[in-house]
Amino acid sequence: LSTRLFLRLGEPAYDTFCHLIYPASRRWVSMSDTAIILYDGAGCEVARSRLEIPCSGSRLWYYRSQFDEATRARAGRGAYIIVRDTTCRLFGYHGLIDGDGRFSLDHMFGF
Repeated sequence: LSTRLFLRLGEPAYDTFCHLIYPASRRWVSMSDTAIILYDGAGCEVARSRLEIPCSGSRLWYYRSQFDEATRARAGRGAYIIVRDTTCRLFGYHGLIDGDGRFSLDHMFGF
């Protein structure tokens, strides 16, 4: 099983959040090995980071916490993230949140 998810990023007034879930009805790999890969609008890789999610667990993360300001500036407008994991199948929710706490929410499935 593996995961490849596309995550759109919001305009500068919004932060993007993502809640990844590693569901399992029985023990599998104890921790995921999840790559969070940031691309610019031209499709060039800018940076990557790593998350570990426990089997039957989840992890909530935010774009602004995952990548520093300089890295986000290099990615620029039109940037996006690919979530990649070759150890397990992930799914989750993602959305945008503004400074007043208003948010959008959508689901995503791993393929």
